[in-house]
Amino acid sequence: MRMPCHTFGAAVLRVSSVVLVLAVAMGCGSDPDQGGRVTQPESTSSQSMTADALTFGGIVLPPSATVLGVRGDKGIDQLYVLAIAVDRPGIDVLLTGSGFTKPLQPGRRVRMSPVAGFDPDNGTDIASAQDRWTLEGAAAVSREVLVDLSDPQKPVVHWWLFTT
Repeated sequence: MRMPCHTFGAAVLRVSSVVLVLAVAMGCGSDPDQGGRVTQPESTSSQSMTADALTFGGIVLPPSATVLGVRGDKGIDQLYVLAIAVDRPGIDVLLTGSGFTKPLQPGRRVRMSPVAGFDPDNGTDIASAQDRWTLEGAAAVSREVLVDLSDPQKPVVHWWLFTT
């Protein structure tokens, strides 16, 4: 029995569409570097993501602060990465205002990816530390901070904020 051409073509089109939808659904959001774990980059505006990151990590910006970059990832865990420029006195204001009281360890590097374009591994005068911060009624957030004083006129404070 022969199938009319238009019926055969429609069947091929339906099967192709299903295969394409399945391929897209299986491939989207899978990150092989995360052991196949599904992650979703933030789809909000940079300003909105910055506000979310600051709230998530309990970070209070001093007047001299400028957010240079922000990145966010959501999956099983949540991660925000920030690079913030401040003047020299703004470093202490930023850290204490954010409740970060752990002493910074000179020369201590952070082994997490920074915001693109702001790599503290190139820094010659760095210090870092880690603490845990909890917003009332929320999960504890690990906060890794690295202060880069390589350019004393424009220090950069890097934050990695994540749940585990």
